Amino acid sequence: MELPAGLTPEIAAWMRIQMIIAAARAVEPLKVEINKVDDWANGLFSVFLSVLPGILRSNPELARQIAPQWKKAAEDFDRIHLYGKPARPDEPLEFLEARKMMYRIFGLLDIWKNAELQKPLQSVPKVRRA
Repeated sequence: MELPAGLTPEIAAWMRIQMIIAAARAVEPLKVEINKVDDWANGLFSVFLSVLPGILRSNPELARQIAPQWKKAAEDFDRIHLYGKPARPDEPLEFLEARKMMYRIFGLLDIWKNAELQKPLQSVPKVRRA
């Protein structure tokens, strides 16, 4: 990179250092805010993780309704994580991650299994015998 006329390499280096310092000072409040939002989101996740198992165990119909949605979110997360590009612009990896985590944690807690065991019996079609 060529320096403007009259600008010595020492002055250019000093200016560069000053710009780096100014940028770091401008970014610091953003880092603090990002950490606060991250902590808030982790707290919210913790609340859901504490409350939802009991709700889903006592309401297997709700578990049956959300299990396929969360399973799809987990599969979409894996697809994006492995192959990179989301199928839709509105499905970034981070958007799917909480549902993926909940789906897998609740799977380990057998919440989805319990919902399946309590599934109402469906009528079996009668077969005519010849």
